[in-house]
Amino acid sequence: MADDNQNQVQSHTNFWEVDGYKKTVKRTDDGLVLCNELMKLMQERADIEKKYAEKIKSWGKKWNEIIDKSPAYGSTREVLKGSLKEADKLSESHVIIKDRLLNIVSANVMDWKAENYKKQLIGCKPAKTFEEDFQRAQKPWAKKLDRVNRAKKDYYAICRQHRALTVQEALMRQRTDQSADQLKKFQEKVEKYHREVELSREKYNRAVEELNALNGKYMEDMSLVFAKTQDFDKKRIDFFRDILHKFAETLDLSRNQIISETYQQFHKTVDDLNPDSDLKWWSQNHGIDVAMSWPQFEEFADDSPPDRGSRSIGDNGAIAAVAAAGVMSGQSQDLSRQSTWDQTPDPTIGSQSLVQGANTGPVQNWYSQESTNGQTNVFDDATSEDQETANSVATASASYSSANAFSGVKVRALYDYDGQEEDELSFKAGEVFTKVRDADDQGWCTGLKDGQVGLYPDSYAEPC
Repeated sequence: MADDNQNQVQSHTNFWEVDGYKKTVKRTDDGLVLCNELMKLMQERADIEKKYAEKIKSWGKKWNEIIDKSPAYGSTREVLKGSLKEADKLSESHVIIKDRLLNIVSANVMDWKAENYKKQLIGCKPAKTFEEDFQRAQKPWAKKLDRVNRAKKDYYAICRQHRALTVQEALMRQRTDQSADQLKKFQEKVEKYHREVELSREKYNRAVEELNALNGKYMEDMSLVFAKTQDFDKKRIDFFRDILHKFAETLDLSRNQIISETYQQFHKTVDDLNPDSDLKWWSQNHGIDVAMSWPQFEEFADDSPPDRGSRSIGDNGAIAAVAAAGVMSGQSQDLSRQSTWDQTPDPTIGSQSLVQGANTGPVQNWYSQESTNGQTNVFDDATSEDQETANSVATASASYSSANAFSGVKVRALYDYDGQEEDELSFKAGEVFTKVRDADDQGWCTGLKDGQVGLYPDSYAEPC
């Protein structure tokens, strides 16, 4: 059993990180849960013992009456009736087991739980006390860590600005129409940012040094609280070992060598519950023996997004084709509506008919021709072929207010992107939307986001 603990999945949360102690606090709450589960285990076994005692006693009474009426005689009759006395004795033994499980073993667990786990609205009192002690021990270090993180963020930001200005300065030097005064002013600006980079770097480095200077005191205070949690859980594990021995003794009614060996193995298994081994494993995986990668100074690394690339205006046709597919796929649901395509749409629907998306909900039919409120077609600048496709889509959309949804692949944005054309999507890094068409030969994909179908650079997003 102790060896099995070594194979348990380790948590990714480091004890020394901010709030990393919470798993250790939860262990104390889990001890209360384990006490309740142990009581339930014993109560269910007591119910089984009671039912078995009733069954075997009923079995003995039934066959005692049958033997009385049977043709058996002499010693055969006496041996058969005598054998049934074993059923009464066995029934009495299992009633005793049931009573001991409920009145002694399970009652001991209940008393120990009441003594060591005081009730609260949420969790138990020992866990609450440990959490407050950990918070006090970690608070000064956590403040220093927050200062390091803010200094790091500021340093990285000014490094990015300085790099951008440096690139812009190099471009200005290559231009022949740039005056010497303009170039000089810009160089002064670059030099100013260079000084700010150095100041920010010193501030970041100083914050890291102050944090590391506090590490010793932080580890000492956290270790003291952790030792208290270890002592508390050792007390619980020792109690569990003792109570499981009583549980084994209560069930041990062996009469032959096989049963005797079975219960001996039971006792040996219980003896394998080694609190020292369990506590050592906990400390190595969730406590003070876990290796900590302390924050260190990290040099700035460029993370500029890739070039968005370029595309031709003919890409509008790709959007129209995708939109048409989203609407036309609903034709098979109601062929009788085809005759209504050239008729006036339902006034309750209007030219702003909705396309029901599979994953996005209702979306406005932005590719309809001209709405009643004067909105214009986004395909006005497209080719005549694209315009014809958009007109067909708009006609279909007017008749199919519940058209089928677009299908595609969920993707997550890697960088911020602001659409530079009306038919391009805009998004922030980390946002999720749907790719409904793979990239063309110019590297542009077609996507669906917030009810809008548009183009975006393939390199700016990846599948979720």
